[in-house]
Amino acid sequence: KKGAIGKAKISVNASTGYVNLANRINFMNGEEYVKYLIDSDIAGGNENPKLNGFLDPVELENYIAGEDVDWQDVLLRTGRQNMIGISASGGNEKARYYLNGDYYSEDGIVTHSDYERFSLRFNGDYKVTDWLDIGARVQLSKSFADETANAITEFNINDGFAPFIPISNNTPLGDVYNDDGTPTKFVKGDQFQINPLHRYNESVLDRFVTRAYVNPYINVHFTKDLTYTLNTYAEDREDFYGRFWSTNYADGAPSTAQITETKGLTYLMDHILTYKKYFGVHSINATAVYGFQTYDYRSSNTEAENIPTNLLDYNAIGYALSEDTQYDWSRDDWGKVYYVGRVGYSYDDRYSLTLTMRRDGSSRFGPNNRWGNFPSASLAWNIHNESFMEGNLFNFLKLRLSYGVMGNDRFPTYFYRAGTNNVQIILGEETFNGFGLNTTASNPDLRWETSKQINGGFDFGIWKDKVSGSIDIYKTNTSDLLLFETIIGVVNNGYTQYASNVGETESHGVDLGINVKAYKGKDFTWTINANWAFDRNKIVRLSQTSTDADGKPIDNPANGWFIGQDIREIYDYEVIGIWQLDEADEAATWGVNPGDPKINDVNGDGVITSDDRTFLGNPTPTWYGGLNNTISYKGIELSALVEIVQGVTRVNSYIGGFAGRSNQIAIDYWTPDNPSNEWPRVGAGNALSGGLFTDALKVQDASFISLRNVSLGYTLPKSITDKVRIGSMSVYVRGNNLRYFTDYVHAFSPESGSGSYPVTRVWLFGTKIVF
Repeated sequence: KKGAIGKAKISVNASTGYVNLANRINFMNGEEYVKYLIDSDIAGGNENPKLNGFLDPVELENYIAGEDVDWQDVLLRTGRQNMIGISASGGNEKARYYLNGDYYSEDGIVTHSDYERFSLRFNGDYKVTDWLDIGARVQLSKSFADETANAITEFNINDGFAPFIPISNNTPLGDVYNDDGTPTKFVKGDQFQINPLHRYNESVLDRFVTRAYVNPYINVHFTKDLTYTLNTYAEDREDFYGRFWSTNYADGAPSTAQITETKGLTYLMDHILTYKKYFGVHSINATAVYGFQTYDYRSSNTEAENIPTNLLDYNAIGYALSEDTQYDWSRDDWGKVYYVGRVGYSYDDRYSLTLTMRRDGSSRFGPNNRWGNFPSASLAWNIHNESFMEGNLFNFLKLRLSYGVMGNDRFPTYFYRAGTNNVQIILGEETFNGFGLNTTASNPDLRWETSKQINGGFDFGIWKDKVSGSIDIYKTNTSDLLLFETIIGVVNNGYTQYASNVGETESHGVDLGINVKAYKGKDFTWTINANWAFDRNKIVRLSQTSTDADGKPIDNPANGWFIGQDIREIYDYEVIGIWQLDEADEAATWGVNPGDPKINDVNGDGVITSDDRTFLGNPTPTWYGGLNNTISYKGIELSALVEIVQGVTRVNSYIGGFAGRSNQIAIDYWTPDNPSNEWPRVGAGNALSGGLFTDALKVQDASFISLRNVSLGYTLPKSITDKVRIGSMSVYVRGNNLRYFTDYVHAFSPESGSGSYPVTRVWLFGTKIVF
């Protein structure tokens, strides 16, 4: 943001709100859980199951007492969001400024998942002389996150789903609290399932992030047509992670502390020369750029066991004995240099042509492949400026056509050469720290991934922009994709994968956007904004050399890549139902029993083998769109956004194995008395607990319609704000992710996989005051 010329303005933004899960999972209650265990026992051959045979004493006591627990109620909560920001802006003909400070906090929906951030931003622009402008963008921020909920499983600071694992891994008949109100250590008598609330109290995971960037620039106007710009950027980001598990975290486990500190430095500098010239109805715009960017990342990690005190958590890591302490340090850096030349020509504001050439060099590739050339060209025709369009309903109509080559080097560094890992070397009875070869093989031929895209479209406005919009049709071919390929075979020198440029993919699609001013009166307006799009992706080839006897490219099943299919295509068995009791004889010919999944014999050979796997769909939507309506009456504004995403297929990993004693999702599973045709039987050896068809049973349609956003606001009339001497004031209430309409109900959200933090529903109440 930039300050505006004129009197200084001070703005205050503040909001508070509530956060909940957008969707809860229907887990089994106590009665359903016991029935599930009985059905499992019967399916396993026990014709007379007894409660004390599969419930431990704690579970049995709670079941008899009619007491059960939904771990979603225990571990999840209503979160809070708070934000306040104060900004000042102003300026004159020579100088403009914008200063903003804000505070944001969120109590997450999971206990011990809180976040705070302070930030300060300054934007300044100053006209030193008629030929010299200077300015800068500066931002400082400091944040703290309590991520203890992530520390209750095997430590992974990037595992956003860790807090949700105990929800499905604990019995609904367990004990949550002791008589004195403190969390129990174990949820049942076998002391196998540890209460996650106990683990919260006996562990710590803190994250501190300090970030600062500065973006100064200089503009030198040599003439009215020729300008030189020096644009620079520097960013320093420092992260601190501190984790601690106490001696009481788990029986027999030592207290553990870990401190990880990282520092990332980014530098960028652009030298830009711009020339603009008008010759009557002709105009030329030429730009030349030379720039570079560097990134330097360093990380140090200390881990220690047998910390002598629990009082200082990870801060006591220095008190651990040297033999109980491990250190490691790593560094990563990369650099990029680029040259850009661009020439644009326009005639009479009707026809325009732009030609661009970009040359980039990246340190992520070996010396022989560091440079890539990326040209592009675009044409445009403003048809509405033609004489034959006078009096036409189109007040704006522009045709566009472009072609360009883009390069991608976003890939882990230095895989063009051999790397090493930290290893432990055992000599006799002593262990030493050393290094060994990385399990990822080097590839000196690693090179740029390139995408060639052609795009055609038009922008339009009719009836004085009462209806406006755009349509784009595109096709992109991406070659030499930067991916890791799995190495198969015994003789692989210890390597499991290698960095590679893999084949070619093709995508094509359509993007449509339309805006309608449905009604505009003195006090009442109604606008409609809609968008619709589809995108198709497929693999064209996987390598230059992998072809069959007919010269056609062949598949790579080891990595799940198939010619003509989306790169994320799910390739598995197709479940077409459940074998029923009256089909027992036919089921026996397939080697299965009633209650087992019925698999499609794709090749019709009468035997279910890996050759019967087929393509079941992928997470890429067949099409998606949105519809936003905004209605305004005097100072009141109401808006609502509905989003539609169709043709999405996911493997729902939330669904458990249905063979153990942990909590389970309440599904309509098959029993002799409940001939479900959707889910197979439960118990030992069931198809969901393992085997060839486990993932196939979890493939589900994740299409959805979402009430994404509803907002109601009110702006006070000027007659009132003038009396209290403020510029303007508005208040609002806004809801995000309010409702899903979907068949993908056995998950927290149809939008997120089982390894990510689920979508949350947020209600915000806010105000903005300008002085």
